[in-house]
Amino acid sequence: MAFARTILGDVDPSTLGVVNSHDHLIRVGAGEVYLDKDHQLDSVEKAETEAGYFAKASLKWSKQGGTVVDMCPINCGR
Repeated sequence: MAFARTILGDVDPSTLGVVNSHDHLIRVGAGEVYLDKDHQLDSVEKAETEAGYFAKASLKWSKQGGTVVDMCPINCGR
């Protein structure tokens, strides 16, 4: 059986709705941040606002809303 693994446990993929499959909501270290401080994403308030835009827009395409996959690796401030 297929499943999607989430931080809250495994779920049926059909419940994910629209998927934003590669995002960075918070990023305070590693990679591009060391090369250019403009890549730093350290505001929880701004991350919540941006995620809210996605949540609202995803309802236009799926009654389940949407799912965000945050691709921040270790040492990025996740």
